Amino acid sequence: MKARGLFVSLIVCLSWTAIEVDAVTLRGDRSCGQWTEAHQSPDTSVGSIATEGWVIGYLSAVATERRKDFIVGTDNESIFLWVTNYCRANPLDYVDDASNRLAAELIRRKGL
Repeated sequence: MKARGLFVSLIVCLSWTAIEVDAVTLRGDRSCGQWTEAHQSPDTSVGSIATEGWVIGYLSAVATERRKDFIVGTDNESIFLWVTNYCRANPLDYVDDASNRLAAELIRRKGL
């Protein structure tokens, strides 16, 4: 079951990420403004679910690459709330900017 979840996360990541070969830039496709708008309604859209999946997959990849399990003990809803708060304060940033800041904050808080 874990393998299936990782596969789905990978597919979501690939479908919501733009890749620039020259600069090797990975970018979450949605802006913070789009994230905030999608998370103001109690109705869940396919786009917001996909973007949430992208965030979890991205954080998992960062944790794996750095060999620092900074996600352990942090539930998905807390992650999404943190990203929502960041995006409200920084509507011109992108979801990957929020994800990078969250990764750094969790690493700092957990002393990793």
